[in-house]
Amino acid sequence: MPPTFKTLRTPLAPETDYSLTARPGWLRLYGGQTLSSHHRQTLFARRWQHFAFTAKTKIDFAPQNFQQVAGLVLFYDTCNWIYAYITWDERINARTLQILRCDYKDFTYGSKAIPLPDGEISLKVCVNGAEAQFYYRADGDWQPLGGVQPADHLSDDYVETRRGRCAFTGTMVGICAQDMDAHQSHADFACFDYAEQR
Repeated sequence: MPPTFKTLRTPLAPETDYSLTARPGWLRLYGGQTLSSHHRQTLFARRWQHFAFTAKTKIDFAPQNFQQVAGLVLFYDTCNWIYAYITWDERINARTLQILRCDYKDFTYGSKAIPLPDGEISLKVCVNGAEAQFYYRADGDWQPLGGVQPADHLSDDYVETRRGRCAFTGTMVGICAQDMDAHQSHADFACFDYAEQR
């Protein structure tokens, strides 16, 4: 694992929380608890090091129900994050991609749910100061996912003002997987790239 990857509170256990051997060349994440959980999250993230950057990943994930989720996240703490996630929508019987924002425990959707074809999906987020734009790619070119997302709540100053104290080690960007059902699903990630925008 790259040394820039961090986990939340405690290390993740190889072959229990994640695996580098189950699918050679891929990182497999086994679904943990929600992004708001203080306990068993399956999340790898790295620190924001620039005011403007791009982070990309490619995910192979076949959820069976709406409680199985995986994707790309901007994360400050369990109360402040922006998540571009893949899940299963039983109403349309298809995988979907959507943005969910948590701003000090207030949840709002940052995009409509986009139906996805089968197979691998690439996800990208471009951060510029206090704004973030997510993109996705299935077979063709990059497509925007929703509009520009306000990201000013992912900061020490904002959280300290709202909560009276800071709560994490700075803002992170990473990949994660959740399974609020049987905790048995998994998502495979082919890469995670982080690059400063100039």
